[in-house]
Amino acid sequence: MRRALMTEKEQLEITAKTVDEAIQIGLSELDVDLDEVEVDVLGRGKAGILGIGSEPARIRLTIRGNDGAAIAREMTLTVMEAMGVEVDVYIVSPEGEQPISLDIRGEDAGLLIGRQGRTLSDIQMIIALLVSKKLEQYTSVTLDVEDYKSRRFEQIRQVARNAAIQVDKYGDPVTLENMNSAERRIVHITLAEDPTVETQSDGRGSDRRVTIYPS
Repeated sequence: MRRALMTEKEQLEITAKTVDEAIQIGLSELDVDLDEVEVDVLGRGKAGILGIGSEPARIRLTIRGNDGAAIAREMTLTVMEAMGVEVDVYIVSPEGEQPISLDIRGEDAGLLIGRQGRTLSDIQMIIALLVSKKLEQYTSVTLDVEDYKSRRFEQIRQVARNAAIQVDKYGDPVTLENMNSAERRIVHITLAEDPTVETQSDGRGSDRRVTIYPS
């Protein structure tokens, strides 16, 4: 009689007449493909004589660990290939840390940024959804293109500081260009400790903007 014994959430021990039969039972139980598991043969079994002294084959299947960063990198490369863009993708976040941070570099990388980084933001959202689906849990992914975001965020900080000086000097509110949520957050954080001004986000969707008011 064949028997399946669950020992851990992602590990299964199987006994059957043969190793091959045990593997097939285990794959069916775990609902995975062979390349998604590690197979340990614990006993190859013996046929015995007229059924006397026979022993079943025994194996252990362990689902391979999911390296979220590696999966995110592969997903990004797949999307880039589908877009016809030749780039390299580098993992820059420490192992096991979220958000998973990737940096895209290459001759065609600049095509991925778009106006105010909107194309990059859209691609980032797609990659995060694909990785989350693959890992069956929400996974945060951030994409950058040759340090574009670092340069963009520093530019936004400078714009915010200059606008705050203007508001303090003339007493009139200043509304900045529309920005995504991460960029608006940079403005709020940059001016949070400036006692001369206050910030507020207004608008809807992609047209949300930060307005700087005198305190």
